[in-house]
Amino acid sequence: MSELKEIMLVNQVSGERTPSGTYKKAEVDAAIAELKARIHELESMPHTDNSAVIELLETENEALKKELAELREANRWRKCIEELPPEGAEVLAYYVVNLHTYNVERTPLNKFVTYWMPLPKSPEVK
Repeated sequence: MSELKEIMLVNQVSGERTPSGTYKKAEVDAAIAELKARIHELESMPHTDNSAVIELLETENEALKKELAELREANRWRKCIEELPPEGAEVLAYYVVNLHTYNVERTPLNKFVTYWMPLPKSPEVK
């Protein structure tokens, strides 16, 4: 769209230019005609009902949110004081070592698991 140019007033003494707040009628008419043509063009474009696509995407989004929540739950660190791993389960363990208690061979005597998580699933090969 063409830009309207505001008529400027020129101070005869200082030469300072200030906007007058008015435009040339021919320019305004041309801008209005251009906007009306664009409106007509947009109104004549075919409209489509996207509600089925939107519903499908919302359903897919909910399924992905549920899957993400399940993955986060399955792969989170668990505190041993709140939940112990199942008997015989293979897990990743986070150890805390008491650095002040060592035996003669410099092996920590006080080593215990504070957090655990199930081992992640192996990647699927396609």
